[in-house]
Amino acid sequence: NIQKYQHMYKYDEIVHTRKQDAQLRCDRPARSKRSAVTRRLIARFDHYCGWIGNDVGLGNHRVFLLFLLWHIIVATFAGCAALATIYLTLREYEILSSVYAG
Repeated sequence: NIQKYQHMYKYDEIVHTRKQDAQLRCDRPARSKRSAVTRRLIARFDHYCGWIGNDVGLGNHRVFLLFLLWHIIVATFAGCAALATIYLTLREYEILSSVYAG
């Protein structure tokens, strides 16, 4: 599996230096890191995401970005629905047009 990622990018040997993995005792692919949470060697490691319970790396970057996009869409819809509900409730009880004499 490691051999598959050794020469994946054209400029790996120029930009990134080869490093040894302490546990596997072999050359790590460029841009790979060992996750502190799962203790796995991840190609193009980004971070560990507690929401999906997995490391974000080469194999699931697109899935993670779609996950974020979906949550942005759902949060926007829920926010608009909450604001519309609050506005309609205030309008129903005529709170917006009320004048309080002090």
